[in-house]
Amino acid sequence: MNRLFSFLLFLLLSVCLKATNPNDINLPIRDIVAKYYTHDGAPTIYIGCAPRGEAFPPDDETVIINREFSYITPANLFKQKHVHPGPEVWSWDQADQWVTSARENNQVIRMHGPISPQCSDWAKTDTRTAAELDQNMREYMTELCRHFNKCSDVIKWMDVVNEIYAIGDMKDNRTGVIKYHVGDWFGPFSGTTQFQNPWTTIGFDESTPLRVPLYIRTAFEIATAEAPNLKLIINQNGQFEPEVWENMKKLVGYLRERNLRVDGIGWQAHLDYPNWEKTPGNLERLSAFIDWCHANNLEFHITEFNIWAQPQDVAKYDDQANTFTEIIRTLVKKRHTGVVAVNLWYMRSDKEPKNNTKYFKMMPWAYDGTPLPAVARIKEMLVEEADK
Repeated sequence: MNRLFSFLLFLLLSVCLKATNPNDINLPIRDIVAKYYTHDGAPTIYIGCAPRGEAFPPDDETVIINREFSYITPANLFKQKHVHPGPEVWSWDQADQWVTSARENNQVIRMHGPISPQCSDWAKTDTRTAAELDQNMREYMTELCRHFNKCSDVIKWMDVVNEIYAIGDMKDNRTGVIKYHVGDWFGPFSGTTQFQNPWTTIGFDESTPLRVPLYIRTAFEIATAEAPNLKLIINQNGQFEPEVWENMKKLVGYLRERNLRVDGIGWQAHLDYPNWEKTPGNLERLSAFIDWCHANNLEFHITEFNIWAQPQDVAKYDDQANTFTEIIRTLVKKRHTGVVAVNLWYMRSDKEPKNNTKYFKMMPWAYDGTPLPAVARIKEMLVEEADK
């Protein structure tokens, strides 16, 4: 009888200890994650955001970011155009300040400094030769790894390459010619003003049908050798186009066959309103790809998450809340099979349309820092899913 009583008491205590507290929806996101989503002292899901701005500190949103998030991705300050904008030019101060700030606020960083289209005008200039670009890229990636590998108490991951595939028909604005189609390796355009990726000028590996751009292989060679303390991520934008993500699987195989380390895949989820999650097949494809990542010893990250809305849709906050919540829920459900992470691309919604377009970047908080319905919905979902 005593043995049966002890067993029943153990079961009761286990249930009580596991049960969630409904009032915890009022906690900051970082506290909910710490309370319910840790195993052996490490989070099973990372939820963070990218501070807005090109400088340190960006503005008063930092107070909310430090309160709500234990994971951050300083948006642009680790990129080539800031750190190494030209030969013999280096600037580390602002990136270093973010490392110090994260350490003081008990946060981890995904270092967003990939070889990518976010590069200097010097690199985009049409007269740059393959040899010049190769040297500049090698110098930048080598020094970036050496400078921050020693900061692995704060920096947990680094994006090695970024936006490597075209996500649709992409036209050279000067010539009017469509140069790239969905799933193609994304490369340069003429001039320096257009969004482009000059690094394919360096050349391609012609020994395989994939024809992988040499800059990708070189970047991973350097990161594998010079950043042993950091996890290495391939980061890709788009609306999760099937052609792109099937190619991503092939690229991982190519790099690993050459004994290069790939630790995770990142999706830049810049989603067009309305309701990406309600389009048949979208969440299912996302779920299946996460399963593939975990089956192949890869972490899965949503590295940049926002919703683009036109003026008439800006105030449709419940729909936006549903998109944020259901996509994050998809990741939360995968936490038992591998690492998952989501990073909001900024915290606050835009006050004005982006550049000369009519699109607003919608986020869980309003521009003035007021929480929109997405904040409560995300927290409610996290508490709801904690027992599952």
